[in-house]
Amino acid sequence: NTGTIAGTSNGGGGASFLNSTLVGGVTNSGQILGTASLAALTLSNSTIIGGINNAQGTVVGKTGISLISTSISGDITNSGLIAGLNGLAIAATGLPTLQTINNAQTGQIIGAVNGNFDVSNSGLLALQTLSAVGGSITPGSHVNASIDGNYVQSGSGVLRIGVAGSAGSAANPGNYSTLTVGGLAS
Repeated sequence: NTGTIAGTSNGGGGASFLNSTLVGGVTNSGQILGTASLAALTLSNSTIIGGINNAQGTVVGKTGISLISTSISGDITNSGLIAGLNGLAIAATGLPTLQTINNAQTGQIIGAVNGNFDVSNSGLLALQTLSAVGGSITPGSHVNASIDGNYVQSGSGVLRIGVAGSAGSAANPGNYSTLTVGGLAS
């Protein structure tokens, strides 16, 4: 995709694949936009032969990318923006194998990453919410992320934690972002 794929307020997400096989993967250098109530890119009970490459594009919706019982033979690579308006940038349930998310130096992932993933971060991973499509990070927002694999961050990578509260209440559980890693964090 080099153009714009946009959901509608009438209930349509950006791009949705159900019981599909995609050969060559998914590449986006344009915009895939969901709505405040639907994901930008959803793959359910599908097979991707190749990976998902957001090549300086924008993938924003209620959830940026939603993978449900889907098999992917390649990595998820991001050098653009992937964000979830509800605080869930990339979510996976029922993935048969551990998948790798490579967030490049120019990549921005805003929201939680949840599922059977290894994450390699050289860009920005902000555990916060995006205010709107084309908006900014919501001040004081915080989300919780959980990956089953490893989290590796390069020297250029930033893991941004959201904090809410005042007068010391920000230290209370529930007032700040968390990242739970099932493997190793380095």
